[in-house]
Amino acid sequence: MRRITARGTAGSTVTPGISNHSTRGVAPVSGVLLDLAAYSVQPTLDTVDTVLSYTFANSQGSGLVYPIPGGLEIGPGAGVAFIQVPATAGAAFEISASWLEDWL
Repeated sequence: MRRITARGTAGSTVTPGISNHSTRGVAPVSGVLLDLAAYSVQPTLDTVDTVLSYTFANSQGSGLVYPIPGGLEIGPGAGVAFIQVPATAGAAFEISASWLEDWL
């Protein structure tokens, strides 16, 4: 997982909707976007900050639960990217994330 300074151009993007609201009352006023599919222009990676690096075993049942101590602040116009090492045959994986938005 690496910080990014520019989003790039994703094949598709999911934006928060009413199904993401805790009581399904209104669509959240979030700036969060989930970019999916192959990128035609890759995100610009921060050259300094690697948040997390982990090599998974290519076998069924391998995994990692990583609560980030103290959280991870992501400022406006920035983000994080989950990156597979190029030219490797990695295991298929699933990512679940939750976030808290600071309204102050």
